[in-house]
Amino acid sequence: MGMIAISLCTNITEGTMADWTAVYMRDVVQSGDFFIGWGFAGYALFMASGRFIGDSLIPRYGSRKVLVIGGLLAAAGIVTAVFIPHTFAAILGFGMVGAGVSCGAPILYGSAARVPGMAKGAGLATMNTFSLAGFLAGPAIIGLISNALSLSFAIGLVALLALIWAFLSSRANLY
Repeated sequence: MGMIAISLCTNITEGTMADWTAVYMRDVVQSGDFFIGWGFAGYALFMASGRFIGDSLIPRYGSRKVLVIGGLLAAAGIVTAVFIPHTFAAILGFGMVGAGVSCGAPILYGSAARVPGMAKGAGLATMNTFSLAGFLAGPAIIGLISNALSLSFAIGLVALLALIWAFLSSRANLY
């Protein structure tokens, strides 16, 4: 159950970044047209880089520590983008989020395939169901909150989810 909760948090974060960074750059940061897509580009670049680097980090530091640090890094990145709503600070913040979430999926999917007493396929299917639910439903929920309150507040809530994932990761049974 802990892995599923962590996965929901990481995937809501990923979905939010995929769907809302350009809107945030345009509406909140009020970046020029050239920079609107750079928030997502920073996120995507650091997420892809982190996935490649993760192959050396995970064996060295362990899955739990990488997930905890990832959650803290993602939270710090979101806080940076929300509390310093300037173009380059937001790009840096979203890049930090990308680095933070980068190893989440590989660790959680690998662990789901190794759950004792569960077939690999069943573990992966269960993890994938909740991962996709978070990735698809999270941005819609962010949109509702954003409509009711503000986009900065809604994205700021994702920082709270990142802290929850860091906390749960510190206690999770990863296989």
